[in-house]
Amino acid sequence: MVIVTGGTGHIGNVLIRELLKKGEKVRVLVRLGSTELPLEGLDVEKVYGDVRNKDALRKAFEGVDKVYHLAAIISIFPGIDPELEEINTQGTINVGQVCLELKIPKLVYTSSVHAIADQAHGLPITEEAPISIELAIGKYGKTKAAATLAILDMVKNENLPAVIVQPAGVIGPYDFMPSQLGLVYYMMANGMNMGMSGIYNFVDVRDVVNGIILADEKGRIGERYILSGHLLSIKGKKEVMDEILGKKHRYISFPKFMCYLGAFFLSPFYKPFNLIPILTNESLEILFSNADLRHDKASNELGYTVRPFKETMTDILSWTKENHHLWKQTKHKI
Repeated sequence: MVIVTGGTGHIGNVLIRELLKKGEKVRVLVRLGSTELPLEGLDVEKVYGDVRNKDALRKAFEGVDKVYHLAAIISIFPGIDPELEEINTQGTINVGQVCLELKIPKLVYTSSVHAIADQAHGLPITEEAPISIELAIGKYGKTKAAATLAILDMVKNENLPAVIVQPAGVIGPYDFMPSQLGLVYYMMANGMNMGMSGIYNFVDVRDVVNGIILADEKGRIGERYILSGHLLSIKGKKEVMDEILGKKHRYISFPKFMCYLGAFFLSPFYKPFNLIPILTNESLEILFSNADLRHDKASNELGYTVRPFKETMTDILSWTKENHHLWKQTKHKI
């Protein structure tokens, strides 16, 4: 029996699907109030609890021999969000401590590339780059950095049997919430021909899941593995999308200063109107940062591979066309 925390999320539900294909018995820790839509039709055992509650974790982890910890909040909202630290950092510490208490044989923790200290443009980013709370980009990155450092400390000082993976910008099918990136693709496919400049590293969710499973099977305890994909501009993604759709549009990329100006005016409206944020100072800080993330270590040690970006985009467009109506059942407006 294995357990997945964060199983209703994008990576989590795809991981569960793959584990079930492999014949694993899967238990899922479901946070009360979370949508269970991504789990519909999946043969899993659901237990309800919260990573902030160690008693709930003890009950959920009873009898399992492996923990895939993915539960986290991704937020680019302006302002302070106490849940980020409570869930992303303290929740991860709780998971590690309960794994130690119950002597769980293996923990695979899904961190993030955003936990890595911001690097100057022109430098390839590998696992040699330090994890830094102070130098991580954004509130989310800082909480993931703190969590990653805590797990590494438990490995070193308490022999926690943990392996860490760090995905880049995750995209792909089975994006039920939807994610900010999923919403951007939907808007671009439906006529949005202007937007942000900038370049980022995008990776298929299925490749990330494959990397997580490979990290479990072949990863070294206490090591972290970057799971990155393709370095592309927003305009470049739009060109691939238009090729698949058989369309041809001119895409207008707004310069950096105009993007930040747009974020200034739009940010106050996201929370009052329950909108998914796309253009915020934090999202722009990420988009304009160095995203030259290398997955050589994961490829060499684990056998990690990345599929062609066109294949990912084709599958995104197909899945979204058939399933975007499900987004109406989530808590956000689109």
